[in-house]
Amino acid sequence: MKNICIDIGNTQTKLGIFDNSELLETILLPELTTELLEPILIKYEITHSIVSNVNNNLEAVTQLLQHKTNYLPFNHFTKLPFSNQYQTQHTLGLDRIALAAAATNFAAEQNILVISLGTCVTFEFLNRNLTYLGGAISPGLNMRLQAMNHFTAKLPMLNFSEPAHFNGNTTESCMQSGAFFGILAEINGRIEWYKNEFGPTEILLSGGDCFLFEKHLKNALFAHPYLTLFGLNKILSHNV
Repeated sequence: MKNICIDIGNTQTKLGIFDNSELLETILLPELTTELLEPILIKYEITHSIVSNVNNNLEAVTQLLQHKTNYLPFNHFTKLPFSNQYQTQHTLGLDRIALAAAATNFAAEQNILVISLGTCVTFEFLNRNLTYLGGAISPGLNMRLQAMNHFTAKLPMLNFSEPAHFNGNTTESCMQSGAFFGILAEINGRIEWYKNEFGPTEILLSGGDCFLFEKHLKNALFAHPYLTLFGLNKILSHNV
């Protein structure tokens, strides 16, 4: 199987080219068009495809994939490689489902917590029986900085830069420290809670900011900014 897994997120589109379970290449695009996609399908001799699309209408792209590949529609009715116990499954983001599916590549009778650090910080928990129990969503780094500017009269608009010290001594460094170390404390607190509640738990990191936090965490099993692509490939393979 030569698979293409397409993750259309809030800021960019990620394409993963897989030979069965092996990731051959990752391609990043600002937007996805049939003119960009068709040469990729030909170059890699793609046979199967899947798309996680949270916010765009891609009828032409979908038609191309249906015509050129064995296309798997990905929605809340798609068969998954885990048991889903989320109470409002119709509201569960496809990107979060894909992250949970990615965890099944690592789960061998162990609990897994997937932490994605991007526009939002999301937590996805699967227990040792491959049952998805949900998690949490909170603002990401830039969203926190933007909120501080938007909801106050005098705090400036900042782009994130990693703070040099835990204790800020300017308004800008205090905001950077609050955003970064606030998320780090949240991560550590949730890891501790899941371990106390369910026992030993492995940690996977994903998202564009994952490597910023990986070096501050002691027990991360695996970190990859595009872990969603591995999850989409798992779902695709599970349905073939």
